[in-house]
Amino acid sequence: MSALKYRPEIDGLRAVAVIPVVLFHLGAAWIPGGFVGVDVFFVISGFLITSIILKEQAAGVFTFSGFWMRRARRILPAMLSMLIATSIAGYFILFGPSWKELGYQVISAVGLYANIEMWQLSGSYWGPVAETAPLLHTWSLSVEEQFYLFYPLLLLLLLKFTPKRVFPIILAGSAISLAVGVYATSYHASAAFYFLPPRAWELAAGCLLAIFESQRGPAPRGNISRTLAFAGLLLITAGYFIIQGEVGFPGFWALLPVVGTVLVIRFSSGEKCLAGRILGWGPAVYIGKCSYSLYLWHWPVIVLGGIVQLRHPGEVSLGGVVLLITILSLSSYHFIEKPTRKMVRVLPLVFGALVVSLGLAVFLLRADYKYDTSKLEPTEWFGRLYDASPPTPREPGRTRMDGIVLADREKRNEDSMQGIVLEFGAERPAVVVLGSSHANMWGNTIAGVCEELGLTVSMFGANGTPPWIDFPVKGKASKVFSVKQKKDFDTQRLKCLKEWTPEIVIIAHRWSLGTDPFQYLKFLHYIESCGSQVIFMEQPPELPIGDVNAPQYLVYRYPELAFGSISRLVIARDRDNQEQKGGANSRILELCQFLDFCHFLPMSDLYEVSTDEVLVVDDGRVLYIDDDHLSEAGAQMGRGRIKQKIIEILREDEKDD
Repeated sequence: MSALKYRPEIDGLRAVAVIPVVLFHLGAAWIPGGFVGVDVFFVISGFLITSIILKEQAAGVFTFSGFWMRRARRILPAMLSMLIATSIAGYFILFGPSWKELGYQVISAVGLYANIEMWQLSGSYWGPVAETAPLLHTWSLSVEEQFYLFYPLLLLLLLKFTPKRVFPIILAGSAISLAVGVYATSYHASAAFYFLPPRAWELAAGCLLAIFESQRGPAPRGNISRTLAFAGLLLITAGYFIIQGEVGFPGFWALLPVVGTVLVIRFSSGEKCLAGRILGWGPAVYIGKCSYSLYLWHWPVIVLGGIVQLRHPGEVSLGGVVLLITILSLSSYHFIEKPTRKMVRVLPLVFGALVVSLGLAVFLLRADYKYDTSKLEPTEWFGRLYDASPPTPREPGRTRMDGIVLADREKRNEDSMQGIVLEFGAERPAVVVLGSSHANMWGNTIAGVCEELGLTVSMFGANGTPPWIDFPVKGKASKVFSVKQKKDFDTQRLKCLKEWTPEIVIIAHRWSLGTDPFQYLKFLHYIESCGSQVIFMEQPPELPIGDVNAPQYLVYRYPELAFGSISRLVIARDRDNQEQKGGANSRILELCQFLDFCHFLPMSDLYEVSTDEVLVVDDGRVLYIDDDHLSEAGAQMGRGRIKQKIIEILREDEKDD
């Protein structure tokens, strides 16, 4: 291989890319856009790969076998080592039903389609399903390798048959990819995040820069170049603090890190360049050299460490997680990455690791686990009946709902433009329900109360979607909505509230996620202007089990349930979320005390046996389906309280009239 001139500032740029990713995944709320470090990696990769291909092609030494051998040495030894270690650790740490998911993730990572697998599994880069997938991060490696399956051949063909048009042709393809990304971000947000076509332009941006430099030479050195390099660094940094997952990403927002990276690579090589000197700082360069191993190992450690923490509170510290990530990353870099890059006979080693990783994946897929829930009453979830989300071709979390009785979506009375309307009274809904899956969780209970009282109700809840609406309507992407879909959904909800003037609006959400309700006073006053009273439902206690199937997990942890020897079970509540009663829920209570048309409906005490304990099985009925959602049996425990509150508000309205 014809070696490129080493540029330490590019390794420093890798550090600028990987550190925010790790911080974001560690939960650093102060860097909400840390995940866009991956986009910086895409540009760097495109630039370096294209530079090498062009140099070798000009020297007449380029071969596809050589190209893929370098990719194998660069990518596979460290990745396969991580997959093997994660599979073994996952078997001992993960809850049985999660083994199969991990097996699928390993196969998809090896098969270079992890981006598609993660899209099918989670439906979103954000949310509990994605956050508990140990190999979620391999999606970006698959995007890169999918790009390199066709790009080198395309580049060589263009260089051979139309060398003068290489740049404009790839530029045109990049523009098309960007347009696809912008469109998909608005209409198919999850696909835009994970799939190659909306992402290809980011890799191509680096490719174009390499082609440009091969034709025009390095950037001139001077004040303008130094200023542009520093501006590029500022653009990248701004992306980390400005971009949020909810704004709709990648789309146009991805231009911040991509353009910034292009500017840094192009203009930072001068000796007097401040950006180049910052990036060329020794520790930054070293972290950049270790960045691939750091990226590979950080996420499985965070996920598996979090699961251990749930089961054994206080035994896993943030410092311990960071230390383990550091040890594994440095070991991977020094003892796997560096030696195998120069190893002549690396293929037998890679093949052996490949066989082991796939063997472990098959073992995980077929591993037997038995959590017999037959002695318990069937656990039901009717939330699907009341979900106003747009149709989705996937069912995120394939094993999480195993054995849980799900309501038939086809039997619901649905008008997608008016929520899920159930006519139990007048044509105009007297009750409107807003919220996320926590609103759907209460849906069947609220519907039963409204039917009993002769009140028509509209269910406007949507999974993974907060109840709040910005003024003016902005349309923030959520787990199930694209930016445009969310904007249309919010606009329609406001329109229906104004037209219906319902007596009561019920709002339910997972308040422990932390949004401050006082930020949305305009929305609440809009509801008031519609003549409505608002009921805020308190969030039930959360359980320290993670986002898993609650009936199976409880049998796994408390085997006596499988033998029917006990029919009532109390467990410790999630200590990490215990502040919700004195924090998030109390913030809602403060709001209700501040606004006289808002009413707080306490629910936690129905399930709390004491300050630290929660009732999870009552008379053989499991009251939860996972760590934070009540089952139908659990939700029905609140029926009397909901009915009483609705009657109380309606009577007050009659007195006022």
